[in-house]
Amino acid sequence: MNQKHRSTVTALLLLIFFPLFSFLYPPIFALPFLWIGKGLRILSLSGTGGNIVAIALYILLSVLPFLFCLKEKWTAENWLLPLTSAAILYCLYYVINPALRPIVLHGESGTLILCGSVWSLLFAWAIIRLLRRCDNADVSGIYQALRIFLTFCAIGCICLGLGIGFYNFLTEIKTVQESNTMPGLNLIPTYIFQFMIFATAAFEYILDALLLYHSIGLLRELEKDPYSENSYKAAKCTATRCKHALCIIVLSYAGLNLAQVLLAGILHNLRVQLRLPIFSIVLVFALLVLSHLLNTGKQLKEDNDLFI
Repeated sequence: MNQKHRSTVTALLLLIFFPLFSFLYPPIFALPFLWIGKGLRILSLSGTGGNIVAIALYILLSVLPFLFCLKEKWTAENWLLPLTSAAILYCLYYVINPALRPIVLHGESGTLILCGSVWSLLFAWAIIRLLRRCDNADVSGIYQALRIFLTFCAIGCICLGLGIGFYNFLTEIKTVQESNTMPGLNLIPTYIFQFMIFATAAFEYILDALLLYHSIGLLRELEKDPYSENSYKAAKCTATRCKHALCIIVLSYAGLNLAQVLLAGILHNLRVQLRLPIFSIVLVFALLVLSHLLNTGKQLKEDNDLFI
């Protein structure tokens, strides 16, 4: 993989996985700056020699984004890297010296704000870089970038569904236990339904991940020949799977809501969800339109071949 593709993949990873895991666990926004700052502080307090080394590392780590942009052309997104270096200098300084922070930046929330400001600049760089790559890339490069993006999105869907769903499941179980402390209560049916709610939500994300995986196969066919019979069949097959998945998702939520209402007498916590699977709906209609366009293009190509 050449330097151009490596930087594109780095941008994709930055845009997908870091926001995902920071949503699951917000303190991750402080990484790695919190660890670096604490390490430099310990090194600085170890003595004169350690303090000199800590200052050198502090400057070196801060200017890394600026050094990266010196290796490439000064494109639109690379102008953000010197600003990012300045933000890292500012962030690490206050992480190393928490007593010197402004009052509004004290505590864990202040650390998240400091580190989040750096990540926001890196996200802006990644987005602008990807947009420029798409403008300058050939068709093959766009297909490759899109396959990588869909792969990461599929993995992200699974992590998001299982991670957030399981966290909500544990939270609901704790809520049920704290709200129903009378002896003799049978909470097992409630626990079962809470698990079914978690399983239904996770199942939606897993289905979305499978649909994204099938879309990668469709991209391979489109890259070979967008007007071939295989491309049309792949688009139609993927659209059909999307429709089936959407029906399953909608019916599963509706069935679970109905079951909770019918069994409300033995449940101690109800969680009716009016879930609108927007992502699945958009994906279905996009693939249906794509299938129609491919079929029209294939017919036009066949008519043109006959005319020639």
